[in-house]
Amino acid sequence: MKTGKNRKAFIVFPDTWLSYSPSIINLAKVMIENGWQVSVEAFDDGSFHRTGEIEVSYTVPSRATRKIVGMFKLFSLYRFFALSARVFKLRKEGFEAVIGVDSLGYLIARLFFDKPVYYSLHIHNTLSAFLCKRLGIDRMIIQTRERLDQVFRDCGYRPADVWFIQNSPIVERSRQNAVKRDHRGFRMVYFGNVARNTYGIENCIEVLHHVADDITLTLKGPVSAEYQRELESSYGGFISSGRLSFDSEYVPQDTVISWLEEFDLGFCFYDEGQILRGDPNILSAPSGKMFNYLAAGLPVIGSKISGLRILTEFGAGILLERQQPEAIGAAVTEIRQSYEKYRQGSRQAALVNDFRVMAESFLADLAKPAKAS
Repeated sequence: MKTGKNRKAFIVFPDTWLSYSPSIINLAKVMIENGWQVSVEAFDDGSFHRTGEIEVSYTVPSRATRKIVGMFKLFSLYRFFALSARVFKLRKEGFEAVIGVDSLGYLIARLFFDKPVYYSLHIHNTLSAFLCKRLGIDRMIIQTRERLDQVFRDCGYRPADVWFIQNSPIVERSRQNAVKRDHRGFRMVYFGNVARNTYGIENCIEVLHHVADDITLTLKGPVSAEYQRELESSYGGFISSGRLSFDSEYVPQDTVISWLEEFDLGFCFYDEGQILRGDPNILSAPSGKMFNYLAAGLPVIGSKISGLRILTEFGAGILLERQQPEAIGAAVTEIRQSYEKYRQGSRQAALVNDFRVMAESFLADLAKPAKAS
């Protein structure tokens, strides 16, 4: 049954990277599938691709405005006022569900609508986050109870309504048993931002020294020209032999899983310095790239942090406390030797964490009156 037939929803996304936010894109898709009329308002300064998967209205600053705002480092303040002006005009559109993404999106939604839903993608210690908690958060979407406790650890309350929705993709269940890997060799992939000193990129490359020669690695995602040149200079031998490749072409969210199905194993690491800093957006955030790998039937090797423990719970991969290339190489060999066991674990983890199932539970609850806080 369509829970939102002829009902209107509004999503406030206050950042520029909507095309790289599968959770919000997928939420809009599931709402539309369930009969909702969904309006999305986002910010666009030209930094990222615009998504073509859902209809979005963008607030776009002029070039002169961007220059002035950049000069005085007033991006957040400008986004707040620019989006607030747009949302103010829409306050009488009869939206029955309003969702503000992260603290800035929720703060804007809270100013003009009663009891919006706070969709938490990141945990921030910012002025907007402080104001949100002071104004009151009645309803919230967040990934796990651990992250909920982190957000409200210094508050005297919790939201009356909380929905736990992972950063996972929509799982096409008919494909789960249909994926067949008929290529030769063994293909490893890192899918995400190819950034220096963040995601263990160089350790992933160094693994090629410690595994069989028919194993390859693809680094898929945006990378700065400077960093790519450095990697090409350091690892030219692997590139010329075809064992290492770069691919920075954007993949739309609705084709990510089919693209990943061409591989055998995914990496999900964080540099040890990042882990030691204790950032909750690193330690406890269940990684979207991990869930993409799982939905494609790929076992995963990653850092031993709470956000990735699903891998060991389902036998879908291996977590490493120390992620030296030798240890990663040994994990690659172990997974390759017991591949079907780990692949079955990845499929099970994907099905249990299917975004559509979690989102439809949230939509069913939207039809009920909000609890008193």
